[in-house]
Amino acid sequence: MSLLQEAAEYEARHWSNYLTRLRSQAARDYLSQIGRVLLLILLAILLLDGARRDMAYGSASVVAFTPGSALQTASGKSAPSFIGQSFAQGDTLTTDTTGSVTLAFLDGSVVQLSPGSQLRLTQSDAFRNGRRRRQFELTSGSALVYAPNKLETRFATPTGVRGMKEGSFLFDSQRGVLPEGASALTRYAPKPGLFVRIERAVWWPLDFVLSKIGIMGAGTLLKTDAQRRDDAHTACGALQRALISNIATLPVGKELPLEQSGLTGDALKQAQSALVGPSFLLAPGGGGFLATVTARDSAATDFAVTPSRIEAVKKK
Repeated sequence: MSLLQEAAEYEARHWSNYLTRLRSQAARDYLSQIGRVLLLILLAILLLDGARRDMAYGSASVVAFTPGSALQTASGKSAPSFIGQSFAQGDTLTTDTTGSVTLAFLDGSVVQLSPGSQLRLTQSDAFRNGRRRRQFELTSGSALVYAPNKLETRFATPTGVRGMKEGSFLFDSQRGVLPEGASALTRYAPKPGLFVRIERAVWWPLDFVLSKIGIMGAGTLLKTDAQRRDDAHTACGALQRALISNIATLPVGKELPLEQSGLTGDALKQAQSALVGPSFLLAPGGGGFLATVTARDSAATDFAVTPSRIEAVKKK
């Protein structure tokens, strides 16, 4: 074989190998693009389904009401006008001395507002974040709760979280959690269908895993600023109670580590995750003390905590 033929064959082999590598790289790039598209589709499905579940499980239906009750929604104030009317996060119910309202949630829990009460749904995470939890703000009066044993219902008063319990109980804005049964409300509890039970079995484990790696849940990939401020407000409620109990032994007038405030266990962990920095400023105040803490939201919202109130402080 001549040198010219050998050179030609070498050139042919070289280009054949080169084209093969190009085809392999193109195939890998193509598969990579398909993988990215599938990942984006999966994320979109998680977000859209999370929003759907938040709407379904985060709202209630009015199943019973009497004259003397009022409903405050984003669109305005009115009296509950029909059975099945929606009650969503941020809505407020008010009853006079003769009125009452009963709400039923899709997860099987029921809340009955007694006469002379005001109730607002502030957070509904019953199908998210690896655990079942729902929170209300009760400004006055009392509310009777019927709920599954593994669902934790929290009530906050204007001065912070006052009571939380799994299952059924009565919460009074002045006396806190009271051991009263709510078996009479079971007739209002929705019965989950087959699809709902399958959905719970599929999504709750995923929500739990995502929450453990710092993601709120399959329906909420990242905490919003509003959620971070809610977490900070809840932590401030626990801090307020700890300071009231321990103020006589605390050095007022200088920064104090959270670990020395009297917070322990889950309350301390929650404060450490919701508040910026290891310390807060404890200063003398008209009601005994003033603690200034900062939330882990993008605006670094300051909260002023006194024995009587918790409020966000506007930046100057």
